[in-house]
Amino acid sequence: MANEWTEAWAEAQASVPANIVELYTLELLHPAIIDELGNPISIRAVRDTQDHVLTLEGNAPLNPGDAVTFTAISFEIPWPEIQEGQVPELIIRIDNIGREIVPYLESAVQIQAPLTIIFRVYLFDTVAGTKIAGITPISFPLRSVTVTESYVEGSASPADLANLRAMRLVYDLQNYPGLDIAG
Repeated sequence: MANEWTEAWAEAQASVPANIVELYTLELLHPAIIDELGNPISIRAVRDTQDHVLTLEGNAPLNPGDAVTFTAISFEIPWPEIQEGQVPELIIRIDNIGREIVPYLESAVQIQAPLTIIFRVYLFDTVAGTKIAGITPISFPLRSVTVTESYVEGSASPADLANLRAMRLVYDLQNYPGLDIAG
């Protein structure tokens, strides 16, 4: 896997100007999510109050390298709780699922396949209206999916999360000399 932390990303995280915001995005993939011609599509959401057109990475499963629209949909991905004697779990909740997700739910229930989530974070310049940098997407299957009239909620298992490179960034003195307080 490529190094997900670009130079621009590291610099922006170290000293974020007021005009730079992080855009958290989700892409939902499932064999039942298809267009009227039967071609696979995905549901793309951005946690913001407005839609954004953002460019996907060159190896994205759908529309690689294309500028695509991420629809403003409220969702939460809190850090997993760590408690002694319990396996940590990442719970994802997508609110206001109406027009974006409901049309695919009946078909999804009939097809026994995992719902894949691709999590991306973009740094966005609000003044220029452009993407500055992003991290390599994190992809994992959503398990134990619950659907209500207003939200979809599911969990990612620890086995999926333990194998993600993004969760194992090594902070050493060679790459982060500022960690040396003695010098």
